Amino acid sequence: MSDAVVVRRVDAGNPKEQNAMIDLTRRAFFNHFQPGADEHYLLHLLQSHPDHIPDLYFAAFLHNEPAGCIAFTRSSVSHDDGTLTETCTFGPVCTRPDLQGRGIARKLISHSLDAASEMGFKACIIFGDPRFYGRLGFRCAERYDIADEDGYFKVAMLAREIQPGSLRAGTFRQSAVSRSMERAEEWDRERGVEMWDKVEGRPSQLDFQRISTLCYKRT
Repeated sequence: MSDAVVVRRVDAGNPKEQNAMIDLTRRAFFNHFQPGADEHYLLHLLQSHPDHIPDLYFAAFLHNEPAGCIAFTRSSVSHDDGTLTETCTFGPVCTRPDLQGRGIARKLISHSLDAASEMGFKACIIFGDPRFYGRLGFRCAERYDIADEDGYFKVAMLAREIQPGSLRAGTFRQSAVSRSMERAEEWDRERGVEMWDKVEGRPSQLDFQRISTLCYKRT
């Protein structure tokens, strides 16, 4: 049996497939960056949000079983002269826990960024660990003099030009959907999934907290 990973667009009109992506994402993130998880709820919210980019919603399959997924939203960099650079942002991106370390997330990112390029997106800006994403061509957005909406340069805010020379100084504006995560646990209870125990203080959580708070104010 072939061990080749196949990447294709998620059939968002197929409830069974969509639920499989949500359940995979919940399992991948639970207790990793925080006690519990909300990334799967974000994936749920995206399906009806105008910033979601359906053509950049991909899943990886191994032996015809879901192995990982990645979703994108529209974002932008606003400039002092009133212009905007349209960008895309991915997240969540995840791999099934038993398959992590096999390059599946890397394949999803590479495939989807190729598709983003074909769609005309000039750059991708994300929040993530520069130790991983730096190997995929992402650099701290500070390199391009891009700060967040509060005027901070953040170590975890990373940018990659899809079209060379497309990024310049400005303010990154991400989709508002990422600010609507507080109902994740309530939503899990409503849909009747098994409620897992939350665990605090894991090394991955402490590492995430450290990286996500490293920043300084733009002067």
